[in-house]
Amino acid sequence: MSLMKIAMPSSLSALAVVLSLTALAPSAQADSTYQAHDTSNHAFWLPGAHHAVPGTNYKWVEDSNPMLSFHDGTDWSDANYATLTGQIYATDFWRGHKKPSVWEVHIDFGPGYTYDQWIGMGGDVKVENNVPESVYKTWRFYELDPNGKAQLNYVSGRGGHPKTIDLDFYDSDLIFQVGLGASMKNPNDVLGASAWIASTTRHAQFGRHCRPGHGDINIELTPTAVVPTPSAAMAGLLGLGLLGVARRKRRS
Repeated sequence: MSLMKIAMPSSLSALAVVLSLTALAPSAQADSTYQAHDTSNHAFWLPGAHHAVPGTNYKWVEDSNPMLSFHDGTDWSDANYATLTGQIYATDFWRGHKKPSVWEVHIDFGPGYTYDQWIGMGGDVKVENNVPESVYKTWRFYELDPNGKAQLNYVSGRGGHPKTIDLDFYDSDLIFQVGLGASMKNPNDVLGASAWIASTTRHAQFGRHCRPGHGDINIELTPTAVVPTPSAAMAGLLGLGLLGVARRKRRS
């Protein structure tokens, strides 16, 4: 039995490769990333955990590249998940200790809700600085991701023993809020985020050490460059290759 070979133009071959990869890969989507900054005097306020984290006001360690990254959405306003990372250090020391306490931050948020969705679920919103209703109704609200982390991990400073601070929301009706004026510390035209948090300390030497604490997250946000997902980058490269083939065909 003879086989019939059908010649396919090179441009159509390239198109077939792009279409087949697109069908196999998830839809291309870019995550958005925002640089995290201190508010007027802190990024974290932790007055209720002195024995674990000496100090009250904590600011970002600038060299740690603090970031709030949003996933599964175009930006903070419609994403379903977010991750806050970086390092914080104490600006005031407990009992005269000279070494600031430094902690690694890793908090995974999600899912995310619009204002109407969150209020419809029985949630609430914390508003300060006379943010108008027309502004806070545009905010996005994020729970803690049950499949992620919500921790402060000891890096250096007073104590010298590894510790982990597990975080939760202080009030389940008030979750992580993101939007203009949402830092609760800055004007209505400044993009920010905030939450009331509760904490429990775990000590590496003694296991779980139930020392409850509380505090706030108050941060400003500025956008950084948008980075496409690998599937988007691959499709772009193949697209350029397809254009090159088409142009060569026109010149021939």
